[in-house]
Amino acid sequence: MIAGGDSPQMVQFNNPWRPNSGFHCVLPVDNDGEFAPEGTPGMFATINDDAWGGSQDQLWIYELDVDWTDPGSSTFNRVQQLNVEPFDSNFGSTWDNITQPGTSQKLDAINQILMHRVQYRNFGTSQHIVCQHTVDVDGTNHAGIRWYELTLEGEDWNIRQSGSYAPDDDNRWMGSIAMNANHEIALGYSVSSTSTYPSIRVTGQSASENEAATGIMDVQEISIHEGSASQTSSNRWGDYSNMSIDPSDDLTFWFTTEYNMSGHQKGTKITSFSITTVPLADFHASSTLVPTGQGIGFTDDSYGSPTEWAWSFEGGTPSSSTEQNPENIVYNAEGTYDVQLTATNNNGSNTILKEDYITVSSSILPEVDFIVDKNSLCMNDTAVFTDLTMHIPVSWNWQFDPSTVTFINETSYESQNPEVIFNEPGDYNVTLTATNLNGSSSLTKNEMVQAGGYTPDFLETFEDNGLTEHNWTIENPDGDKTWELFETGGTTPGNTAIGLDFSDYLAIGQRDRLISPPFNLSGLSTASLSFEHAFAKKHEEATDSLIIYISTDCGTSWTRIFEGGDDGSGNFATHEMTDDFWPEVASDWCLSGWGASCIDINVSQYTGNADVRFAFETYSFYGNPMFLDNIMVSPTVGINEDITGKDQLIVYPNPTKGVFTIILPENTTLNELLITDYTSKTVYRQNIPNNQKTITISTDKWAPGVYIIHASGNNNIFAKKVVKY
Repeated sequence: MIAGGDSPQMVQFNNPWRPNSGFHCVLPVDNDGEFAPEGTPGMFATINDDAWGGSQDQLWIYELDVDWTDPGSSTFNRVQQLNVEPFDSNFGSTWDNITQPGTSQKLDAINQILMHRVQYRNFGTSQHIVCQHTVDVDGTNHAGIRWYELTLEGEDWNIRQSGSYAPDDDNRWMGSIAMNANHEIALGYSVSSTSTYPSIRVTGQSASENEAATGIMDVQEISIHEGSASQTSSNRWGDYSNMSIDPSDDLTFWFTTEYNMSGHQKGTKITSFSITTVPLADFHASSTLVPTGQGIGFTDDSYGSPTEWAWSFEGGTPSSSTEQNPENIVYNAEGTYDVQLTATNNNGSNTILKEDYITVSSSILPEVDFIVDKNSLCMNDTAVFTDLTMHIPVSWNWQFDPSTVTFINETSYESQNPEVIFNEPGDYNVTLTATNLNGSSSLTKNEMVQAGGYTPDFLETFEDNGLTEHNWTIENPDGDKTWELFETGGTTPGNTAIGLDFSDYLAIGQRDRLISPPFNLSGLSTASLSFEHAFAKKHEEATDSLIIYISTDCGTSWTRIFEGGDDGSGNFATHEMTDDFWPEVASDWCLSGWGASCIDINVSQYTGNADVRFAFETYSFYGNPMFLDNIMVSPTVGINEDITGKDQLIVYPNPTKGVFTIILPENTTLNELLITDYTSKTVYRQNIPNNQKTITISTDKWAPGVYIIHASGNNNIFAKKVVKY
């Protein structure tokens, strides 16, 4: 057939031994190096989770024996069921499994099958198979790689060794495995979690570890690509990966897999590497700029599993060490100094010299910096501060303005990383003074913490990781589709909105909540919640809907303040009824085109309170997606609707970074334009010439915030909010 023969033939079988997992693929065994002995049947393999049926978790082995002379006598049979260490391949009922930073979009773990590829090696005196698949390693949907090495003993395959690779809290999946001529094993995979962007890494097993058949990947994990973006467009992650062997030396590994370039753009990464048998020495110091008289530590970063270490510290006391990670090497004199490490294992030694690596100074002071885990928090919440000061501080002094704080969990103002409760609502300035052996330095971060919540004006555009930065939370009771970030068009300042794709949500009557960070309304007499939305009804008989709640106790109890679902008239929808809706232009959103105005809710009755939160709850009916953007909590009210009639002021772009345009209502005579900030201070005023309907205004000298546009004349008054960001 490949050569283009006149009478190509094909043999096919309906596999009666297919695991009952739903989506499934039985993989062919792929040969590297020397071919299998003549007459060996074609081989296939797969996994079977006992949850799909059967008494135990197993590997299944198949043989295909083709008779091209008499194709009808060809056979395909399952020949072995190998019991393996128990595994859990269940990540739930959907393909949304692997977490990512800054988005609720999860990725497909592809957990029901052996992953490409099942590799076969014939070493003459022994025959081997290596394979792997994704498992939940601890019952929390924490993905790791289960791998196996099989050997042929007589006519039967047996499991020589196996292991589950999950060295930390990150997920590892989309793997591929191979063995080279030295019996070294390489395993490549993708990595992701709520704190690690989708990345690429490899690990492996050395020849000595393989000889002992320990089931341990002893080769240190290496990063091939550190991700910088989450995939937000879908859960589909690649079409598998491939670990192959370079045929020119039968030693070098080549790994090919996908990586994420942006929210929806993907690339292919191809890398080659070797599993070094002689150590490759490397190390790092706890600090390379050191105050005089200070002790520091060194950490061995060598590859190749060294068993012995020989350190040399020019200018240090002590001047040498045989420990793997020596501590308290003291430098007593100013200058720059070399550090050398020789790492040794059974295969040999390797030396690295880092010249002028350590600089010792009698004048370097602490370079102070620090962070807090939550900038806005409820009154009973704990704020955890983390010191990031450089140049080896040895003492700390924290000050808060106002000073109404309580230190908890055995921390104090002298702790390096204190834990604090704020006792009154408002903005707090935080100062840290750090001291090293040379002296002290201080840093103040003004309004670093907003106790009781953010003080309006507040604008959430969902750009620049706002969902995570501002500590929005999502409640997803059924673990299925829920609120997530999408790329959309038609709003400013960017192309990101939050929404829920009901069209991909088969459940009816499910409720999912998007919960805001807390807000401090204690100093206000008026306040409003407003936002832009985009939605089109899909079914004549029913609608997906949005319900909004408010809480004055940080989410312990809730009060409904809004419900919206479309009755076909455009009372809530922003686009005519359609089977397929996705916002692309401004007219797909509220106010700008067909249907509903944007929603502006007066919440003045809840002012005087801190710890105010809002919950946006969807009720699903398998309709079109619903989107929200530019959610504002403002100290002003009545700014999305005109005061006297149907005609409206049109403002665009809104929010704005620089220049915006006002289109005045038709058939209305207006003679004065006034713009004020939320304190009612006038920032702009002009007379409106007769027949002028368009006015362009620059905000270059305005501070970021919410401003109110007032247009008046002949007993007509119109008002509209514009946001400068």
